[in-house]
Amino acid sequence: MTGRPRVWPVFAGFAGAIVAMQVVSAVVFAAWAFATMAPGGGGNALVARLTELTASVPGLAAAAAISATSLAAVALLGAVVSPEPWRQRLRLATAGVTAGRVALVVIGVLAVSQALDSSIVLLGLHRFGALEHINRVLARASGGMLALLAVAVALGPGLAEELFFRGYMQTRLAQRIGPAAAIAATAACFGLIHFDLVHTPVAAILGVFLGWATERTGTVVPAMVAHVVNNLVAVLTARFHLPGSAAAQGAILAGMLVVVALATLALARTSARPATA
Repeated sequence: MTGRPRVWPVFAGFAGAIVAMQVVSAVVFAAWAFATMAPGGGGNALVARLTELTASVPGLAAAAAISATSLAAVALLGAVVSPEPWRQRLRLATAGVTAGRVALVVIGVLAVSQALDSSIVLLGLHRFGALEHINRVLARASGGMLALLAVAVALGPGLAEELFFRGYMQTRLAQRIGPAAAIAATAACFGLIHFDLVHTPVAAILGVFLGWATERTGTVVPAMVAHVVNNLVAVLTARFHLPGSAAAQGAILAGMLVVVALATLALARTSARPATA
């Protein structure tokens, strides 16, 4: 590519994905509530049904699917209209991807995520915000609904979010402003799209590690795998969670920070320098 690549389409796509999520969610949930509310109900009944749906397992699955579809569609569209080959534009190359490198990224992401979860518990923030709402819904899932959530909450968002943020956004920003600034900017946007005072900073910190891993490996594939695994672990943990003491959470935090350090060191030593996207 010659000259300085344009970055405004990336941010336009980010804004477009947010708008698409909100509009499609509003239409789908409103139609769903209207079709399933009690006959003869008025506005209050509609609002009550909407509240019930958003707090249900199918509602969480639908919301996750809408979000993932919006992000994936924007990323793929942006890549297709790009002058670069679309797989290269999204950094989907698999050359040089080894099981060892993928495993290091997965271990690092799981450790960062668990350390953040323990920090939230120690700070007393686990009872607030979107994470608490999601965990309450997940705790009620069983059987087929649990399998549905594993696909809708773990697989879909894990693939789509990495495709958009690390594959589409970070790749172009790195070409314009360099990897470090691109990782920071992409992680900030990744946090913002979660729309929550607790979830947003958690996602942003996790996004920094995912972004760094993408730059180290030169491909978004390990980050995709790690994100899916992390989401799946979160689903299962919320479903079968046994609350621990503050001392236990503190020990988990310390242990996971050591794991993060070791995984980061190993990834830095064994991963190839990123290929030009």
